Amino acid sequence: TAQTYYEAARYLQEQNIEYPRALQYLKQALKLGGDTYYFHRVKSLVEAELGDYKNAILSAQKSLALAQKQDKDEFVRMNQNNIATWKTLLLNHEN
Repeated sequence: TAQTYYEAARYLQEQNIEYPRALQYLKQALKLGGDTYYFHRVKSLVEAELGDYKNAILSAQKSLALAQKQDKDEFVRMNQNNIATWKTLLLNHEN
């Protein structure tokens, strides 16, 4: 199920292991379960760990928009902070 793929990806992300596999699981979770703020949130974290800040920002922006619709203020703040951090890292990486 989508939730199973998400939970497996979340475990890998929390253990700091197998980020490429975690990303595959998250893509499958999104395919099966649709957009959720927490699927996109973890996807953004995994993408950032892989150094893919452009996609991490895009995923965090999706998570942010979905979290705002559901009044998940904590997730709004976390996504805003990560987006700001990753934009800085992206700029530094490009320079």
